[in-house]
Amino acid sequence: MIKIAICDDEELPRKQLGNLVSEYCSRRKIENKIFYFSTGYDLLEKNLDDNFSFIFLDIDLGEKNGVEIAKKNKKYAN
Repeated sequence: MIKIAICDDEELPRKQLGNLVSEYCSRRKIENKIFYFSTGYDLLEKNLDDNFSFIFLDIDLGEKNGVEIAKKNKKYAN
C-alpha cells in the first residue's frame, strides 16, 4: 500500500487533487491511503510517524511556503 499526502491550505484544490489521485490509483488497482493536510506543520508532524510514498505540496501555504516545508521534510526522510 502506498501512502499519499496532499497538503494545500485551500479545501477545494485539496479535494480535487485527492479525487484525481484516487481515481488514478483505482484504475491501476494500486492500493492507497490518502492523507489530507491544510498546513505544512500538520504534514511535518504526521510524516514523522508515517513516511509517505508521495507528497503533493502547495507552494503558497500561508504561514510558510511549500518550499520551506519540503526542505524541513527532507531532513526527516529516511
